[in-house]
Amino acid sequence: MEDYIFSHFNAILLLIAFIFSSIFIWKLLKPQNPLPPEISGGWPVIGHLLQFSGADDIPLSRKLATLADKYGPVFTFRLGLPCILVVSSYDAVKDCLSTNDIAFAARPASLAGEYIGYNNAMLFLANYGPYWRKIRKIVLQEVLSSSRLEKLKFVRVSEIQTSINELYSLISVAGEIVDFPVKVNVTNWIEKLTLSLIVKMIAGKSYGRVEKGGNEEEAERFKKALKDFMFISMEFVLWDAFPIALFKWIDFQGHVKFMKRTFKDIDCVLQNWLDEHLKKKERVDVVDGNEQDFIDVMLSMMSNEDFADGHSRETTIKATALVSAVS
Repeated sequence: MEDYIFSHFNAILLLIAFIFSSIFIWKLLKPQNPLPPEISGGWPVIGHLLQFSGADDIPLSRKLATLADKYGPVFTFRLGLPCILVVSSYDAVKDCLSTNDIAFAARPASLAGEYIGYNNAMLFLANYGPYWRKIRKIVLQEVLSSSRLEKLKFVRVSEIQTSINELYSLISVAGEIVDFPVKVNVTNWIEKLTLSLIVKMIAGKSYGRVEKGGNEEEAERFKKALKDFMFISMEFVLWDAFPIALFKWIDFQGHVKFMKRTFKDIDCVLQNWLDEHLKKKERVDVVDGNEQDFIDVMLSMMSNEDFADGHSRETTIKATALVSAVS
């Protein structure tokens, strides 16, 4: 009986040894695909979060430059569970964005894409596929084409001239009241000019000039919403590093609440623009090629049916308009 058990035990040991030997030989014979080096100092689960927490007040760009000097132009690090690839040479960037652009076209899931990106309908948040290709084609060939921008050249010229005239009038009036040089907040003036250009080209509206039909309250709301959008898009969100449902529904950082409020403000303004254009389209037939702004172009390019990936025409237009505003 003991000999029987001993023989079975030896057979099991031989089987285990055979399996491990086979795995070892398979790994030796398998063609090696060298992976970029991963920076040192990573921890299980959290990865290199502590190194990039910002506690040392060193700018991220300087940290990455120092790591590139140490590890080379291509390296990786982990922010929680996701692995981040960093490239810092012309050849590496060309390989990623030109030679292998389709392989890098996929986008990781993010709370920003879900809550303020129209459920990933925005071009730079959408995954590569039919929807992404069609929207990219519309944006590059119709909305941002050289011919379209040339047709809208008068908008840029008009807005710049109007802003300069307003600035001159402001200084002239103030100069008549006081005898010393008048100070001008150039930052606010440029912000106002930029917002006017963006809104005029996207929606054909004049912001910041109430006497010409502008809506100062809507302009301030949209400007603040855009700033909030840019701010929250750059913030570290816990769920992006640890995609666990708990971190989405229990909003430890308050980011989800902030995103929902920001999206509500942005969507309210964009929906108003879209409604105005739809009403105008019902009253006046817009001839192809004579569209006055980006929303006119997109309405003429898209049907009333669902566009793709479950996104409606209205959602697609608003998402693309938002891309144009923040680009």
